[in-house]
Amino acid sequence: MRKYNEFFISGYLMPPRNSDCFRDLKESGINHIYLDFTLKSEITELALSLCDEADINAIIMTSWSRYDNPSFEAVTKNAINHKSFVGVNGLDEPIYEDFP
Repeated sequence: MRKYNEFFISGYLMPPRNSDCFRDLKESGINHIYLDFTLKSEITELALSLCDEADINAIIMTSWSRYDNPSFEAVTKNAINHKSFVGVNGLDEPIYEDFP
């Protein structure tokens, strides 16, 4: 988070990508959101721009299964230019495919 005294109120996964939806999130008190990673950089770019505009922090989700392996370089390539970008979440929990 950018502000050390800011309480983390999060939305999980991005809403429809338009200003009204992101503004509604901010007005509801959400100050952080997870963004779905997509190989289509224009989608990630748009979502980060909307987060910038609404003053919502963003963490990009990267992997959902063992078959997804985006590099951190690819995920962060343009994200670091956005004030809303605060990090990347790798795989945060195992998936059923990891167990026999």
